[in-house]
Amino acid sequence: YSLPEINNEEVETIIIKAAADEFKIQKTTTGTGWVVADKAADSSKVDSFLGSLSTVEVKGPVGTSEKNYGRFSVDETSGTYVTILGSMEKELLHIIIGKAGSDYGSTYFRPYNDKNVYTVSDTWNTSIYKTVDDWRDKTVWSLVPGQVKKITAKEVWKSYEAKESDGTWTINY
Repeated sequence: YSLPEINNEEVETIIIKAAADEFKIQKTTTGTGWVVADKAADSSKVDSFLGSLSTVEVKGPVGTSEKNYGRFSVDETSGTYVTILGSMEKELLHIIIGKAGSDYGSTYFRPYNDKNVYTVSDTWNTSIYKTVDDWRDKTVWSLVPGQVKKITAKEVWKSYEAKESDGTWTINY
């Protein structure tokens, strides 16, 4: 089995469904970012997962029987369903992600309409088992390198100052 080739530019929606939660990560109307539950999503997390689809190595099958799905956590109750949709809601990929594989840095998964279980050479089980909040962009502000020249912190008894001069930072307290 090999994962289908997906052009990341064509992806419009990622649906993640776990036992207790289901949500969509959708491309913004401008096509330059992602949103989850009407909030900005962390594009680096989304791009990292989508990028992994073309770089991972699929091995197996490691299981061929439905009675072993629970052992790999790719059954209806413990698996995480991931559906990737393109324009016009065309299904590009539908897989069930399970627990960590027996090899370091691998994950069990199975294609939705396939009885076989495979491993993939990536830790999808930790990067995709996310709550809506985990996918949100939590950037408070972003700074351009070189933009900050001085930082001051004051306590009741002390104050600290970090100052940059000619590329070197010094701290006074």
